[in-house]
Amino acid sequence: MAPPAAQPGQATTLQQRLLALAQTLQFAWFVGHVTLLLTTLRYSISYLTLNYYSRWAQFSYRTAFVAAAATYGIVVFKGYRARAKSGKGQGSPLALVGDENVQYLAMALVWLFSRQMPLALLPFTVYSIFHVATYTRGILLPAVQPTATGAKPSGLSDTIGRFVKDYYDASMSLVAGLEIALWFRILGSAILFTKGSWILLVIYTVFLRSRIAQSTFVQGMIRQVAARGDGFANRQDSPPAARNAWGTFKNIAQQAHNATDINRLTAFNMRQTCIFSGSSHPELVEGICERLGQKPAIADLKKFSNGETSVEIKTSVRDQDVFIVQSGSAKINDNVMELLIMINACKGGSARSITAVVPYFPYSRQSKKKSHRGAITARMLANLMNVAGVNHVITMDLHASQMQGFFKCPVDNLVAEPLLAKWLKRNVADWQETVVVSKNPGGTRRVTSMADALNLSFGIVTTDWRRPHTGLNSMMNSVILESNGVDGSVDGRATYGTQDDRTTSPEPRHSHSSDHDFAHHSTSHSSTHSQQHSPMHWSNRSRAGSNLAPGTRNRLVNGSTDPPSSPLARSTRIDSLDSTDGSARPEFSLRRISTVPGVATPRKDEDGYEDPAGSEDEDELARDVVTGRLIHGHIVDDDATSPSASTTSEIYPRPTNGHRHSSEDDPPDTMTQSFMSTASHRTNGVNGLGGTGDATASDEEEEDAIQNPEIETTITLVGNVRGRPVLIIDDIIDKAGSWIAAAETVRKRGGATKVYCMATHGLFGGDSLRELDECDEIDAIVVTNAFPIPAEKKIGVKKLIEIDVSGLLAEAIRRNHHGESISQLYQHYD
Repeated sequence: MAPPAAQPGQATTLQQRLLALAQTLQFAWFVGHVTLLLTTLRYSISYLTLNYYSRWAQFSYRTAFVAAAATYGIVVFKGYRARAKSGKGQGSPLALVGDENVQYLAMALVWLFSRQMPLALLPFTVYSIFHVATYTRGILLPAVQPTATGAKPSGLSDTIGRFVKDYYDASMSLVAGLEIALWFRILGSAILFTKGSWILLVIYTVFLRSRIAQSTFVQGMIRQVAARGDGFANRQDSPPAARNAWGTFKNIAQQAHNATDINRLTAFNMRQTCIFSGSSHPELVEGICERLGQKPAIADLKKFSNGETSVEIKTSVRDQDVFIVQSGSAKINDNVMELLIMINACKGGSARSITAVVPYFPYSRQSKKKSHRGAITARMLANLMNVAGVNHVITMDLHASQMQGFFKCPVDNLVAEPLLAKWLKRNVADWQETVVVSKNPGGTRRVTSMADALNLSFGIVTTDWRRPHTGLNSMMNSVILESNGVDGSVDGRATYGTQDDRTTSPEPRHSHSSDHDFAHHSTSHSSTHSQQHSPMHWSNRSRAGSNLAPGTRNRLVNGSTDPPSSPLARSTRIDSLDSTDGSARPEFSLRRISTVPGVATPRKDEDGYEDPAGSEDEDELARDVVTGRLIHGHIVDDDATSPSASTTSEIYPRPTNGHRHSSEDDPPDTMTQSFMSTASHRTNGVNGLGGTGDATASDEEEEDAIQNPEIETTITLVGNVRGRPVLIIDDIIDKAGSWIAAAETVRKRGGATKVYCMATHGLFGGDSLRELDECDEIDAIVVTNAFPIPAEKKIGVKKLIEIDVSGLLAEAIRRNHHGESISQLYQHYD
């Protein structure tokens, strides 16, 4: 309810800072709340001393509501001015009545000119306490005691923040209970025919009905009251008259609920509209229809004994705007068939237009081709919907926004970002310090959108799960040798020449391949070949390669500087590794070149040491980069045992007795004697289009790699989160591995204070919801109800928070029916 915070300009002295602060409109809003608290306190003293009709008591009571009307009037004025500056329309009068600030402003004026009712002061007082606390912490204290950017806030600021966070929900529930109790108080006065009580009852009933539609706290309190009333009426010792009275009261309340529905009044006229519900999420459809003042159209959904889906439309859809609400669920394939059949049935029933409202679009994660024989299933489903006869599609947070190009009809891809941002502002006390983090590079755009909208910092968590042992496996049965001459002969400068010859002779010396006796070198080569498969021998060869001359090293790394004129230019004879006497020449062994993607080679000077140039600039950036070791999906200490040893032994089994006989070796395959890059080979043998493993990367592979106990993953956090709350955002929560890994990284490595996992669609496959709830590093799991979560999965879960999107979808349906713009549904609001 508070206006957006606006820091005054920085002043040199305390007096100047306070003067600049006092000239803002928000300071007047703050003074109004302080006045309300002081006058309420003065009136309470008079009430407790039974002097509530004294002159001071009446003055305090009226002044309190004047201050309340002034504070809410300032908020309404700031909203009006903001819409005028942005060029947006002010909306209809009925839409203006739906604003809760306007509702509280109207009630403050009503109480100001009505007879005294002390209970009416309490809801405004509770709100003022929290408004004064947040203003003091966010505006007043920084103006009195300015702190450097990034410095830790004062102890008083932390105390106020903890107070707001710990008692906000309980206080809002208290306000809801007070508002309901106030209605019963007015009803009692009306029954006694107190002057003006019936008019006040009607006005306050409309106000309370709007609060029931807009406040989840009031809704929860209504359910508690109804449950207690039902429990009292169902008791065996309850008199029949009490039971009948309670039943009558519930019927009257239901009629008043329908008569005073503010959303029904602001929804205008939804004539010639049919809203059908699939079997995936009937609760969401009920919420949509309630907000639109409609009832779900009747359709008979059933299955035959062999599993076939049958749909029969029981309502006339001729010349009607039909909206079919069907989200995904655990039975995703059945939901898809129901949707397609319902679309086709309405098309056959001569519907004027058919709009598919699909909050979670099925198969949205299969929107690209990951292998040569893969299918783009999302595009196929879009084509099926077009063939069935759909005219419009309304969905939420598509996994890839490019999917809108799959459809041959208009698509409204709504976003849950404004709803998530609203929850963040209302439930996180120090939300201005929050860092928005993406758990993988693919969600960077979604994270930066939230960070830009709220003016927050953002970070990225990446995992390198392809690194372990890929190079060793790719070099198996291969040797890296010096490049030969154009005709296939061995380059004598690198093999047979002396050190002086290699560094000074300008002319190459070619050896004649016909003079070599391969049988003569068979024995020596066998022992050498068996050593080449030992990991220790690779390290020896790497060290030996450092003895070569600089020019030779350049050829070893980059190959010949001239373009090869023959395919044999990169081939090498096996005997070039040995001398004529059969002894190994380790000083001419070549260095293994690692070309793993994503691993940058540090800059080195001419002596081989890392170049210290620019290290001061890099230290500043390195402070915001934190790495950690991830084994079996959890952060481990740096000295923890790595599973890499067992994996290496499986790839390279140790030979019996430490060696192999030459008679056991098969003749070497000449096609394996070539240079192979670790970037061009993957162990699973499944490559995406383009020939590289990066094309096949997906969330599913990342989750499997994180949970694999035989793979050690390097996880990196880019961004400063120390001492701040963290908001991890993605569009889907399916498996828990990557979420838990990111949460442990930002808490254990980054030093974050709180972690909130937030997504639009909560699929929660398997036991992922329970695993997230049991993770100590995660404080809350926030999702929308766009995807239905089974009730059995929620049992015992304490950290799950569901945000209702029925209002967003209902407004999208209403605007679509009346041909209005939906651009305002993408904007943030308080």
